[in-house]
Amino acid sequence: MERKKSLPLYCLLVSCLAGLLLSLSGCDNDPQKVTAAEDPYPDKGDFRLLYHLIRKNSPAKDVIAELRTNRIADEVVKELNQLFKLPHDVPIYFKEAVDTTNAWYDPDSRKITFSTSMVDVIYTIFAEVYEGDELRAKAMNAVIFILFHEIGHALIDMYDLSVTGSEEDVVDNFSIFLLTTGNELAEAAAIDGANFFNVLARAEEGMPVGLLPLWDEHSLSKERFFNIITKVYGKDPQRYEYFVTKGLFPAEKTQRYVQDYQKVMQSWKRDLDPYLKK
Repeated sequence: MERKKSLPLYCLLVSCLAGLLLSLSGCDNDPQKVTAAEDPYPDKGDFRLLYHLIRKNSPAKDVIAELRTNRIADEVVKELNQLFKLPHDVPIYFKEAVDTTNAWYDPDSRKITFSTSMVDVIYTIFAEVYEGDELRAKAMNAVIFILFHEIGHALIDMYDLSVTGSEEDVVDNFSIFLLTTGNELAEAAAIDGANFFNVLARAEEGMPVGLLPLWDEHSLSKERFFNIITKVYGKDPQRYEYFVTKGLFPAEKTQRYVQDYQKVMQSWKRDLDPYLKK
Protein backbone atom coordinates (compact mmCIF):
# COMPACT_ATOMS: atom_id res chain seq x y z
CA MET A 1 0.00 0.00 0.00
CA GLU A 2 1.49 3.30 -1.05
CA ARG A 3 0.68 6.98 -1.02
CA LYS A 4 -0.64 8.71 -4.11
CA LYS A 5 2.43 10.93 -4.30
CA SER A 6 5.77 11.60 -2.70
CA LEU A 7 5.91 14.59 -0.41
CA PRO A 8 8.96 16.53 0.83
CA LEU A 9 10.11 15.52 4.28
CA TYR A 10 11.71 18.72 5.49
CA CYS A 11 8.47 20.36 6.66
CA LEU A 12 7.26 17.17 8.33
CA LEU A 13 8.09 17.80 11.96
CA VAL A 14 7.28 21.50 11.93
CA SER A 15 3.82 20.85 10.47
CA CYS A 16 3.24 17.84 12.72
CA LEU A 17 4.28 19.18 16.07
CA ALA A 18 3.11 22.74 15.48
CA GLY A 19 -0.29 21.21 14.80
CA LEU A 20 -0.04 19.20 18.00
CA LEU A 21 0.89 22.25 20.07
CA LEU A 22 -2.05 24.14 18.60
CA SER A 23 -4.54 21.29 19.10
CA LEU A 24 -3.53 20.69 22.71
CA SER A 25 -3.23 24.33 23.73
CA GLY A 26 -6.95 24.34 24.52
CA CYS A 27 -6.69 21.47 27.02
CA ASP A 28 -6.30 23.81 29.99
CA ASN A 29 -9.80 24.76 31.06
CA ASP A 30 -8.61 26.60 34.19
CA PRO A 31 -8.38 30.32 33.43
CA GLN A 32 -5.97 30.75 36.35
CA LYS A 33 -2.31 30.26 35.57
CA VAL A 34 -0.63 27.55 37.61
CA THR A 35 2.60 28.75 39.20
CA ALA A 36 5.70 26.60 39.27
CA ALA A 37 5.33 26.11 43.03
CA GLU A 38 1.77 24.83 42.62
CA ASP A 39 2.47 22.55 39.69
CA PRO A 40 2.27 18.90 40.82
CA TYR A 41 4.27 17.87 37.72
CA PRO A 42 7.18 20.34 37.45
CA ASP A 43 9.39 20.25 34.38
CA LYS A 44 12.75 18.80 35.40
CA GLY A 45 14.11 17.33 32.19
CA ASP A 46 14.27 17.18 28.42
CA PHE A 47 14.61 14.69 25.61
CA ARG A 48 18.27 14.90 24.54
CA LEU A 49 19.39 13.73 21.11
CA LEU A 50 22.82 12.10 20.88
CA TYR A 51 24.58 10.68 17.82
CA HIS A 52 27.34 8.16 18.45
CA LEU A 53 30.17 7.90 15.92
CA ILE A 54 29.16 5.48 13.14
CA ARG A 55 32.25 3.83 11.70
CA LYS A 56 30.69 1.27 9.39
CA ASN A 57 29.69 2.51 5.95
CA SER A 58 26.06 1.54 5.47
CA PRO A 59 22.72 3.01 4.34
CA ALA A 60 22.07 3.87 8.01
CA LYS A 61 25.14 6.10 8.07
CA ASP A 62 23.77 8.09 5.11
CA VAL A 63 20.21 8.28 6.48
CA ILE A 64 21.37 9.42 9.92
CA ALA A 65 23.78 11.92 8.33
CA GLU A 66 20.81 13.39 6.45
CA LEU A 67 18.77 13.46 9.65
CA ARG A 68 21.56 15.49 11.23
CA THR A 69 22.13 17.77 8.23
CA ASN A 70 18.44 18.64 7.87
CA ARG A 71 18.00 18.75 11.67
CA ILE A 72 14.79 16.73 11.36
CA ALA A 73 15.29 14.72 14.54
CA ASP A 74 16.54 17.87 16.30
CA GLU A 75 13.22 19.55 15.49
CA VAL A 76 11.38 16.54 16.92
CA VAL A 77 13.25 16.88 20.20
CA LYS A 78 12.93 20.67 20.32
CA GLU A 79 9.17 20.63 19.81
CA LEU A 80 8.59 17.74 22.21
CA ASN A 81 10.53 19.60 24.89
CA GLN A 82 8.32 22.63 24.33
CA LEU A 83 5.26 20.43 24.74
CA PHE A 84 5.94 18.03 27.63
CA LYS A 85 7.02 18.48 31.25
CA LEU A 86 9.47 15.65 31.92
CA PRO A 87 10.48 14.50 35.41
CA HIS A 88 14.03 13.79 34.19
CA ASP A 89 16.17 13.82 31.05
CA VAL A 90 15.62 11.13 28.44
CA PRO A 91 18.62 10.62 26.12
CA ILE A 92 17.87 9.43 22.59
CA TYR A 93 20.84 7.63 21.04
CA PHE A 94 21.41 6.83 17.39
CA LYS A 95 24.28 4.37 17.61
CA GLU A 96 25.88 1.26 16.20
CA ALA A 97 24.57 -1.85 17.88
CA VAL A 98 25.78 -4.83 15.92
CA ASP A 99 24.24 -7.35 18.30
CA THR A 100 20.65 -6.16 17.88
CA THR A 101 18.37 -4.85 15.17
CA ASN A 102 15.93 -2.82 17.16
CA ALA A 103 14.84 0.47 18.65
CA TRP A 104 13.88 0.44 22.32
CA TYR A 105 13.23 2.39 25.50
CA ASP A 106 14.96 1.09 28.62
CA PRO A 107 13.07 2.05 31.82
CA ASP A 108 16.10 1.26 33.99
CA SER A 109 18.55 3.57 32.22
CA ARG A 110 15.70 5.86 31.10
CA LYS A 111 17.01 6.16 27.56
CA ILE A 112 15.90 5.43 24.00
CA THR A 113 18.30 3.64 21.65
CA PHE A 114 17.86 3.46 17.88
CA SER A 115 20.36 1.02 16.39
CA THR A 116 21.93 1.66 13.01
CA SER A 117 21.10 -1.92 12.01
CA MET A 118 17.40 -1.08 12.46
CA VAL A 119 17.81 1.90 10.13
CA ASP A 120 19.57 -0.41 7.65
CA VAL A 121 16.59 -2.81 7.67
CA ILE A 122 14.16 0.06 7.08
CA TYR A 123 16.27 1.40 4.21
CA THR A 124 16.73 -2.04 2.63
CA ILE A 125 13.00 -2.73 2.71
CA PHE A 126 12.12 0.52 0.96
CA ALA A 127 15.01 0.09 -1.52
CA GLU A 128 13.03 -2.78 -3.04
CA VAL A 129 10.58 -0.21 -4.42
CA TYR A 130 12.16 3.27 -4.29
CA GLU A 131 15.46 4.96 -5.03
CA GLY A 132 17.25 8.28 -4.63
CA ASP A 133 15.66 11.11 -2.67
CA GLU A 134 12.31 9.31 -2.45
CA LEU A 135 13.96 6.28 -0.88
CA ARG A 136 15.75 8.38 1.75
CA ALA A 137 12.57 10.34 2.53
CA LYS A 138 10.51 7.20 3.05
CA ALA A 139 13.21 5.60 5.20
CA MET A 140 13.35 8.73 7.38
CA ASN A 141 9.56 8.79 7.63
CA ALA A 142 9.55 5.24 8.98
CA VAL A 143 12.39 6.11 11.38
CA ILE A 144 10.31 9.02 12.73
CA PHE A 145 7.25 6.77 13.18
CA ILE A 146 9.27 4.24 15.17
CA LEU A 147 11.01 6.98 17.19
CA PHE A 148 7.61 8.36 18.24
CA HIS A 149 6.60 4.80 19.16
CA GLU A 150 9.56 4.60 21.56
CA ILE A 151 8.83 8.06 22.96
CA GLY A 152 5.36 6.73 23.72
CA HIS A 153 6.92 3.96 25.84
CA ALA A 154 9.01 6.58 27.66
CA LEU A 155 5.98 8.75 28.46
CA ILE A 156 3.98 5.78 29.76
CA ASP A 157 6.87 4.88 32.07
CA MET A 158 7.63 8.43 33.26
CA TYR A 159 4.03 9.44 33.86
CA ASP A 160 2.96 5.99 35.10
CA LEU A 161 0.06 6.02 32.65
CA SER A 162 -2.43 3.18 32.80
CA VAL A 163 -2.35 0.86 29.81
CA THR A 164 -5.30 -1.27 28.78
CA GLY A 165 -4.40 -3.96 26.28
CA SER A 166 -1.02 -4.33 24.62
CA GLU A 167 1.39 -1.47 25.36
CA GLU A 168 2.95 -1.97 21.92
CA ASP A 169 -0.41 -1.26 20.27
CA VAL A 170 -0.97 1.71 22.57
CA VAL A 171 2.33 3.35 21.62
CA ASP A 172 1.72 2.69 17.92
CA ASN A 173 -1.42 4.73 18.53
CA PHE A 174 0.69 7.40 20.25
CA SER A 175 2.82 7.71 17.11
CA ILE A 176 -0.36 7.99 15.05
CA PHE A 177 -1.67 10.55 17.55
CA LEU A 178 1.37 12.79 17.01
CA LEU A 179 1.56 12.39 13.25
CA THR A 180 -2.11 13.03 12.49
CA THR A 181 -2.28 16.37 14.30
CA GLY A 182 -0.49 18.05 11.42
CA ASN A 183 -1.26 17.89 7.71
CA GLU A 184 -0.63 15.46 4.86
CA LEU A 185 3.13 15.94 5.20
CA ALA A 186 3.03 14.62 8.76
CA GLU A 187 0.55 11.87 7.97
CA ALA A 188 2.97 10.64 5.29
CA ALA A 189 5.26 9.37 8.04
CA ALA A 190 2.44 7.31 9.55
CA ILE A 191 1.64 5.84 6.13
CA ASP A 192 5.29 5.00 5.49
CA GLY A 193 5.43 3.41 8.93
CA ALA A 194 2.46 1.29 7.86
CA ASN A 195 4.18 0.40 4.57
CA PHE A 196 7.25 -0.76 6.51
CA PHE A 197 5.14 -3.21 8.55
CA ASN A 198 3.29 -4.30 5.43
CA VAL A 199 6.55 -5.40 3.83
CA LEU A 200 7.64 -7.15 7.04
CA ALA A 201 4.31 -9.01 6.97
CA ARG A 202 5.33 -10.84 3.81
CA ALA A 203 7.61 -13.06 5.89
CA GLU A 204 4.59 -14.10 7.98
CA GLU A 205 2.32 -14.87 5.02
CA GLY A 206 1.67 -18.53 4.50
CA MET A 207 3.18 -19.53 7.85
CA PRO A 208 1.31 -22.18 9.83
CA VAL A 209 -0.33 -20.62 12.87
CA GLY A 210 1.99 -22.54 15.16
CA LEU A 211 5.04 -20.85 13.61
CA LEU A 212 3.73 -17.28 13.77
CA PRO A 213 5.37 -15.16 16.52
CA LEU A 214 2.17 -15.02 18.56
CA TRP A 215 4.28 -15.05 21.75
CA ASP A 216 5.88 -11.71 20.87
CA GLU A 217 4.76 -8.54 22.67
CA HIS A 218 4.13 -6.88 19.31
CA SER A 219 1.07 -7.58 17.20
CA LEU A 220 1.69 -9.33 13.89
CA SER A 221 3.12 -6.98 11.27
CA LYS A 222 -0.04 -7.12 9.15
CA GLU A 223 -2.12 -6.18 12.19
CA ARG A 224 0.13 -3.18 12.85
CA PHE A 225 -0.21 -2.15 9.20
CA PHE A 226 -4.00 -2.23 9.37
CA ASN A 227 -4.08 -0.46 12.74
CA ILE A 228 -2.12 2.46 11.30
CA ILE A 229 -3.88 2.88 7.97
CA THR A 230 -7.37 2.56 9.45
CA LYS A 231 -6.55 5.25 12.04
CA VAL A 232 -5.09 7.53 9.36
CA TYR A 233 -8.23 6.94 7.29
CA GLY A 234 -10.36 7.78 10.34
CA LYS A 235 -8.64 11.17 10.60
CA ASP A 236 -9.72 12.22 7.10
CA PRO A 237 -11.96 9.75 5.19
CA GLN A 238 -12.23 12.03 2.16
CA ARG A 239 -8.48 12.42 1.69
CA TYR A 240 -7.86 8.71 2.17
CA GLU A 241 -10.83 7.33 0.28
CA TYR A 242 -8.29 5.69 -2.03
CA PHE A 243 -7.50 3.22 0.78
CA VAL A 244 -11.03 1.86 0.22
CA THR A 245 -10.93 1.98 -3.57
CA LYS A 246 -7.64 0.03 -3.48
CA GLY A 247 -9.46 -2.64 -1.48
CA LEU A 248 -7.32 -2.34 1.64
CA PHE A 249 -10.40 -2.73 3.82
CA PRO A 250 -14.16 -3.02 3.19
CA ALA A 251 -16.24 0.14 2.85
CA GLU A 252 -18.79 -1.03 5.42
CA LYS A 253 -16.16 -0.79 8.17
CA THR A 254 -15.14 2.81 7.56
CA GLN A 255 -17.44 4.47 10.09
CA ARG A 256 -15.93 2.33 12.82
CA TYR A 257 -12.46 3.53 11.83
CA VAL A 258 -13.55 7.16 12.23
CA GLN A 259 -14.85 6.36 15.72
CA ASP A 260 -11.68 4.42 16.61
CA TYR A 261 -9.50 7.34 15.57
CA GLN A 262 -11.53 9.79 17.64
CA LYS A 263 -11.24 7.53 20.70
CA VAL A 264 -7.46 7.33 20.32
CA MET A 265 -7.16 11.11 20.07
CA GLN A 266 -9.44 11.76 23.04
CA SER A 267 -7.67 9.15 25.18
CA TRP A 268 -4.17 10.48 24.58
CA LYS A 269 -5.23 14.12 25.01
CA ARG A 270 -6.89 13.28 28.32
CA ASP A 271 -3.98 11.21 29.65
CA LEU A 272 -1.30 13.74 28.65
CA ASP A 273 -3.11 16.90 29.73
CA PRO A 274 -1.56 17.11 33.24
CA TYR A 275 1.95 16.85 31.79
CA LEU A 276 1.68 19.51 29.08
CA LYS A 277 3.25 22.92 29.28
CA LYS A 278 0.29 25.26 29.20
